[in-house]
Amino acid sequence: MRSYHDIMVSVASELVTRWQSRSTVDVSADMTKLTLETIGRTGFSYTFDSFTREKPHPFVDAMVGVLSHNQRRELFPIPWLANVVYRRADRKNDKNQRYLAEILDGHLDHQHLTGAAIVGIGAGLVGHHADAD
Repeated sequence: MRSYHDIMVSVASELVTRWQSRSTVDVSADMTKLTLETIGRTGFSYTFDSFTREKPHPFVDAMVGVLSHNQRRELFPIPWLANVVYRRADRKNDKNQRYLAEILDGHLDHQHLTGAAIVGIGAGLVGHHADAD
């Protein structure tokens, strides 16, 4: 956790700077940005530029979509009926999952091939991914 501290402070500072420059803030949306930005930087040495973009990074949109879809899906009490009701949403969710996998695989392959430093869980994922080949 100590290796994450400076990164976490940096991300939190960016959030505070963003809030200081605005008259109103969307706390819920900004907490999601803070969380995903922190995970991206600490786990994969990757920034989504969450506090400088007008629209979320496509990876973030896909991730939120997958999480929301799965949460809604779990609330449906009858599995076979959920398969019918969520057929279209399931296809979109599958597309989002494929996109996320492509991005992560590409990023991890790039990190592995270039020998770029990865901190946190990303280091373990790169090792695991390279062993799988």
